[in-house]
Amino acid sequence: MTDPRYLRRTQEPVPEALEKRLLKYALVAGAGLLAAPAAQAGVIYTATDVWIKLSQNNPYDLNIDNAGAAEFRFNVTRGSFMTSYGYQYNWGALRVSPLGAGGGVAAYASYGKADALQQSVRIGPQVSSWLAGNVRMGSRTSWGWQYGYWNNVTDRYLGLRFQIGGNTHYGWARLTVNVNSQDYYEANVTGYAYNNVVGADIHAGDIVAGGVPEPSTLGLLAGGILGLALWRRRKQKHE
Repeated sequence: MTDPRYLRRTQEPVPEALEKRLLKYALVAGAGLLAAPAAQAGVIYTATDVWIKLSQNNPYDLNIDNAGAAEFRFNVTRGSFMTSYGYQYNWGALRVSPLGAGGGVAAYASYGKADALQQSVRIGPQVSSWLAGNVRMGSRTSWGWQYGYWNNVTDRYLGLRFQIGGNTHYGWARLTVNVNSQDYYEANVTGYAYNNVVGADIHAGDIVAGGVPEPSTLGLLAGGILGLALWRRRKQKHE
């Protein structure tokens, strides 16, 4: 049998101060859903939709911390050459270049090309190989040779290392890359993120860290708190 003392406690009116706090928490949580880019527990995430194409005739500069100068430059290139036998071969490539001091791109240690990471792979000081300079992500030639792991992939992650004020940070960029039969590359950058804690790692695809609720969870929390407060107020009016 339910303890009647418990019933008396639950039927008591909610103190006005507590109700105001509940409403305030709901508003703050709801406001957090509107913030962009997302910034929680050290991870700063920016959603984007940028296409890198040869037809643009210019590179795409990624400013991963959305401040100051860009840290990485992406470019699609294409060319051809004639062999000594009079045959012409075409080639296409997708490349990325770290622009600042200490910048790097996560790579296969034994391959010398940018790695195409799966979601949740850890990016940080434990990565054994970082590349600087003009780093090849993927390339293909008209005679069928193909290099790298960024040819016709969907939602793969590029591990990134860069500096802010001389301090090292780690992040990622998410890309989908298409290569057609003429060896033309098109890359779609759909988002990027970094950890604003100096020297701390990040997992590919992280938009939050440290157990902080994702935006959808935060929305449920906001709605739940607000709904609870309004229900309490309605209940009090009918008693």
